[in-house]
Amino acid sequence: MHPVHDLQRRKCRAAAILKAHGSQEGVLQAELVPKGARKLSWFLKNAQCPMEVLLVCGWLPPSEGHARRISKIMRSESRRQVRHFKDCLRVACSSVSDGRLNVKAFREWCRQASILTEAMWNDVRRGLPRKKRDPPKGGLLLLGDAVVEERQQKVLRLGPKFCVEPRLDLVDKLSLTRDIARQVPEKEKDRCVVECVDVVAKASGVLFVDAARYPLSAGGGDGGRSEPPPLPVNKRGEVEALTLPPLLLLRQQRLQRQHQHRVRSAAEGPAFSRAVLDTTGKVRVTVSAWLPSS
Repeated sequence: MHPVHDLQRRKCRAAAILKAHGSQEGVLQAELVPKGARKLSWFLKNAQCPMEVLLVCGWLPPSEGHARRISKIMRSESRRQVRHFKDCLRVACSSVSDGRLNVKAFREWCRQASILTEAMWNDVRRGLPRKKRDPPKGGLLLLGDAVVEERQQKVLRLGPKFCVEPRLDLVDKLSLTRDIARQVPEKEKDRCVVECVDVVAKASGVLFVDAARYPLSAGGGDGGRSEPPPLPVNKRGEVEALTLPPLLLLRQQRLQRQHQHRVRSAAEGPAFSRAVLDTTGKVRVTVSAWLPSS
């Protein structure tokens, strides 16, 4: 569209608005539409349903999500009306002869519209419902003659979450050993870490790697070892996680086998193994004992 024709179309629209309202005060009243947009924004921010949405929905109250969607649509329409009336005000303030905008008059009308909008918004804000308040915090009631220190009362006032002892899993307990080791002298750090790991192992019922074979260091990013400890593996190659009683049973069985081997070696002499190939093609291991000479 040609710019002159567009200007004439806007002037006709502004003339219709001025005819309906009588003067430019009608445009000023139209600039007060932001009041409705602010009101809807306030209800959206506080998660409440405005009266306009209830009137639209009728006797059946909408759900929270549906009320938010309707409020956003109405707010968007209010903002669109603000932009439309501002364009009409810009056309009304332009010159009839050359079409130039009277910037001074346009800014004055916008300033008056903003002042009046703020005044009406402050008046509307008094009638808005109260915001939802959170339940009071920090309440502590002592029953009977119980005596609680001030430091413990501060912890209890934080809520039920802080009134019970925190439960730490095995990984968190092991990570605390490093923090404890930082509080001791440099010479005692290794021993402190080993003793803390031993305490965690006895308390949790898990058998860790022997500290003598795999010493732990209080510093270093790799934990003080260059090789990971060996883990028990079954016949299928799966790592087995054994608790303390099964491991004690395996240890007793291993010690019993070692004792029987030592008794047999003392009686028969050292044993030698030999691998032979049988008729089926399989490797068969034979064990022969060397009898000591009397």
